[in-house]
Amino acid sequence: MVYLYVNGLRTPVIIDDFVPVWPHNNLPMFAKAKDNSLWVLLLEKAWAKLHGTYCRTESSSPFFAASHLIGVPSYSLSHPASEADQETFYQLLSDAIRRNYLMIVSSQAQHREIVNESGLISGHSFEVLGIYEFMFY
Repeated sequence: MVYLYVNGLRTPVIIDDFVPVWPHNNLPMFAKAKDNSLWVLLLEKAWAKLHGTYCRTESSSPFFAASHLIGVPSYSLSHPASEADQETFYQLLSDAIRRNYLMIVSSQAQHREIVNESGLISGHSFEVLGIYEFMFY
């Protein structure tokens, strides 16, 4: 059993231990941990069961998933294009860091995974660990 939060309520999701694998090598089809931990597979299975199928879990927004995992309200912000709005956006992020909020960013999905020069992978989510301001002279 895995507990997820549905509409803010802690909800048990009962799963079995059958995980979809590739027929040619018996490796997991979807999520896998680098250290072969099972919790990643089981959490993904519970998430898929909550949504009815693995197919419905693809491209979910990180704030939606976070609210189901930790049971707290969440919301989404988009990075503004104009410089005036970027200062307000920076202040919002700084305030969230100061309040110890969990912050997750996601990169835009492409037709395939692309790793940019910073090491970010398209279509993936990442936790924000800090915000830094650099002065260029």
